[in-house]
Amino acid sequence: MRLSSIAAACAFSASGLASANSSPNLAPPSFPVSDGSAKAVFVDFADATYDIRYDIPRKATHVHTTIHFAAAEAGFPAFDFSGNVGSATLDGVAVAVGQESPASDGPEIQVVQSPVAVGSHTLVIDSDMTGEFAPTYTRTGVQSAFLTDDDAGRYLESYAPANFEFDQFKIVFNVEIVGLGAAQSFFTNGTLTAVDASHWRVEFPAYFNESAGYFHTIPTASVEVLNYTVDNGAGVMIPAVAYKKTSDFSDLEAIKATSIKAIADLSSRFGPFAHPSLTIYAQATGGGMEYHGATVSSDWALAHELGHSYFGRAVMPANGNAGWIDEAMATLTEGPYEADPSDISPTNMSGHSAYYTRNDDNGYGQGMNLLAHFGEEFHAANPAQSIDGFLREWYMGHRYTTVSVGVLKDHLESYSGKDLTAEFATYVFGDSAPAFAPRAPRSPVHRALTPAEFRSLQ
Repeated sequence: MRLSSIAAACAFSASGLASANSSPNLAPPSFPVSDGSAKAVFVDFADATYDIRYDIPRKATHVHTTIHFAAAEAGFPAFDFSGNVGSATLDGVAVAVGQESPASDGPEIQVVQSPVAVGSHTLVIDSDMTGEFAPTYTRTGVQSAFLTDDDAGRYLESYAPANFEFDQFKIVFNVEIVGLGAAQSFFTNGTLTAVDASHWRVEFPAYFNESAGYFHTIPTASVEVLNYTVDNGAGVMIPAVAYKKTSDFSDLEAIKATSIKAIADLSSRFGPFAHPSLTIYAQATGGGMEYHGATVSSDWALAHELGHSYFGRAVMPANGNAGWIDEAMATLTEGPYEADPSDISPTNMSGHSAYYTRNDDNGYGQGMNLLAHFGEEFHAANPAQSIDGFLREWYMGHRYTTVSVGVLKDHLESYSGKDLTAEFATYVFGDSAPAFAPRAPRSPVHRALTPAEFRSLQ
């Protein structure tokens, strides 16, 4: 039985959308493993299937991951996972996996301790979901949400083995819930299929990367749901669902109204909404976090989060050095802050190592102001140009792809006919600064969450 957006889930088919445009050329460079005997290489995932088993009687969660990947160079394959590998096989042979730290500002990277030749391979990993990212079990059900936190660089890899943000690949969740004793709801931006009373399948489009997917399962009695539709800006009414925990005091009708207004504004300025559905997990207070056509958000931050379904979750940053781009664009277009084009100062927003995965918070203020400054500069030279005009070209030209800061610079220069090398050196890369500029304070629109707060969202 395929579920619709009615009550239980918000599901969609990815048919008709652009195919994946993986960018292995945007991968970080290979690096020597710690003992100097070989090098670790970043690979291109073709697909990853996650068999997720929630065992209610045992209160245990197991993930069996099967990854098909291609290696463009020989070496030890690297992947992203912050948990503990229980066991692994590479092309059917048992292998060890170790952690490497190629940069002080990057995460520890999982490296298979066995070389691969150039070509296609299969990696299988067994792991358990434990610690702060483990589900919350009730007597008859489970609460589990795969949530991201770009401040900490936490994405799918917090829950299961994945690849880094440069890579786009087909993702499938095969979900089993053992000992289920009550109705269970699912909310996702993938296509949800109920296989039987205890098995579900979620398929995500092949243009997704590790920070794109949204998945939340929770006992049905614990949530309130509002189903509606939204005009995507091209005359197509797409299914939408806003939901909240019964203990939360969010106004779902207000969430609905804000979402309809924001998407109408965004689509009129930049083009049709890129996603076939909309899912909103409402929070009464605080900021939010974005996914492809989905968000966890308060009403205050919702317009900003929906801006990310254009900038960040349609045009996707390929790495931490590009992470400020979508914050600058989403804040400039949907707030909640006003830009000041005259207030620009040197930053190193893209001056981190190639292995950096977090979001540089200078994007909210200085990044936003820099784009507004470019808009005024372009318009002064050519009244037909504006920052909205650039952003429309940017969005329509790069939807469903990952981008680097170099791609942004090239597109700005192509649009304006100007050489922006000096501006990027000063305001983006921090070349003129004697030391890295301090990290900006965390914006409340994407507030940092403690482990306890993460768990409370499940």
